[in-house]
Amino acid sequence: IYRNYTSSMIPFIFISAVFGVSLLLKLKIRRYARYLIAATMLICSLNAATQFLPRLSSIFSNAYNPVNAKRWQMLSQIPKDASVTASFVFLAELSSRDKLYALHDIYKRIHFRNPQDIPVSDYALIDFNDIYLVSTLKQSPDAKKEIRSYLKRGNYRIISRIGNTILFKSSSKDK
Repeated sequence: IYRNYTSSMIPFIFISAVFGVSLLLKLKIRRYARYLIAATMLICSLNAATQFLPRLSSIFSNAYNPVNAKRWQMLSQIPKDASVTASFVFLAELSSRDKLYALHDIYKRIHFRNPQDIPVSDYALIDFNDIYLVSTLKQSPDAKKEIRSYLKRGNYRIISRIGNTILFKSSSKDK
């Protein structure tokens, strides 16, 4: 499961599917109607598989990638009491921190209208291959400027880099 937000619904979806199929089998309908329903369900399943298989294969190939394991080890370089700005993929892992800022709040200005209102964190962990960041950068050239401006304002320097993921540390006095 890539995103854990909806994982609690999976058992209910499975049970609903089982009860739905058993109900269809109990209905007194003609044999060709049963075949039509089964064929429709098969076509829908195959369609869903073809739509989501490329994305799932990329997710699972990244899960067993040794570079990916090293990326996650970068989290151990951040002290537990430090404030962090992170890209979307790391937010769940860092969610127990008191001062956690989402990178997408910065480049989309979701909670901050004025860029000077965005707090400078002690660390910034950015995956430049994050699907949300990549799609936003394609749609909005201003997002790149917002990120660059934030990193410059915080006087961030690179501590560690693995692939497209970079861990920055701020040396700004404005924290």
